[in-house]
Amino acid sequence: MKLQHVRSLIMFEIQGHKLLDRLGEFTLLRVLDMEDCKGLANEHVKYICQMYLLKFLSLRGTYISLMPDEVGNLEHLLTLDLEETCLDGLPETVRKLDKLECLKFGKKGEWSVMWKAPRGVSNMKALREVTRILLGDVKIAEELGELEQLEAIIVYIDNNAQREDVRQQLALSLSRMYSLRSLNLGEMESDGMTMDYLIGLPPPHLLRFLRFAGGLSKLPEWVGSLTYLVQFTLSWARFKDSQLWDVLCELPSLELIIFQHEFYVGTELVVSTKHKFPALKNMMVQSNRQYPEVFEFEEGSMTQLENLTVNFDKWESKRIVGVKHLKNLKEVNLTGNRYNPALGRALKELEKESNSRSKPTRFTVTVTYD
Repeated sequence: MKLQHVRSLIMFEIQGHKLLDRLGEFTLLRVLDMEDCKGLANEHVKYICQMYLLKFLSLRGTYISLMPDEVGNLEHLLTLDLEETCLDGLPETVRKLDKLECLKFGKKGEWSVMWKAPRGVSNMKALREVTRILLGDVKIAEELGELEQLEAIIVYIDNNAQREDVRQQLALSLSRMYSLRSLNLGEMESDGMTMDYLIGLPPPHLLRFLRFAGGLSKLPEWVGSLTYLVQFTLSWARFKDSQLWDVLCELPSLELIIFQHEFYVGTELVVSTKHKFPALKNMMVQSNRQYPEVFEFEEGSMTQLENLTVNFDKWESKRIVGVKHLKNLKEVNLTGNRYNPALGRALKELEKESNSRSKPTRFTVTVTYD
């Protein structure tokens, strides 16, 4: 078969540079997967941008650092995966890809490098999934509301003088995304309660995944109406009381809660008897901050919890209280500094609690050291 007749190509490293140098001959290619191809260079991408019939293109894991303007000529493209590359951005011509359904962007080892969507992004009406948008323009925040097919978005607000206007417009746009299933929303720098603008937001009712990464004084009450929500993640918040649990505890589909970085500023965080959590099976407290010092479970709380992860880091005052009340517990994973005495104490207490149970109800205790 002649190369120009090939319609699908997955590149393997074993094929080396000879095939890469002939990319210009694949004129009928519809699918090109170059994931982790170490030999791919910027000079090869210009040939890829001449494959006008491409519908799927993955350059994930490669070392390309420049995307040419000609990428906008790939008018049939449905998926463009640029995760884990060396790109700092994309040309504005990307907005010409009006059939594109999935755009993934990310730089190796630098989570803060995101795609600055250009004005005219509203032209990309077919978008269903877009990751790592950095938003600093009110007009672009408004245009995002026109992408009514969006099901998944990761969007962070940039540091600039218009941030308050951008926040308010983004809230309006999010309220128009009726198809949204996954929302990862944050701020590049959290300076106070910057995300409290979400409190009055009309919710995207079909959400299954929700992550907030920024200053929140309380959880928006509308989160408690997300009957399809399966996973909730929180980081860089400023909670002080049980309002967090009050909102989440009755969600019928919630299976996983993840806490990252700073999320609570009180000394004790108590899961009370009224916080049943009918579907919650997994909770991960990955925060490396001091607070809360005490994580307590009261009798009758989190009745379905099976897996619990708690990070002690280096904080010697950390404690887990009331594990005996978690009747369905199957595994507890502790993480932190090997020489932290609080971690050692928790390990002994958990092993003692597990051994006191009848064999069918015992749980496993594991430790992961930093």
